[in-house]
Amino acid sequence: MTNNQHNFQVNSIDRLRRKTHRRQNLMQINLLDRSLFLRYILFFQSLSHYRVYWRSKKKITKHYQT
Repeated sequence: MTNNQHNFQVNSIDRLRRKTHRRQNLMQINLLDRSLFLRYILFFQSLSHYRVYWRSKKKITKHYQT
């Protein structure tokens, strides 16, 4: 095996390793984003539920006042 071939092999392996590493990083970032996204969705859902509940409560109090 000549030196050139050896360098080529090492480079290709290194390139593969870097690719997989980058993919793993992307996956981790995606997971983070997904959890944040889910948290936001839950937060907004609770907000909207609370808003609806508040509106119904106001209506009820208005209804009783008249």
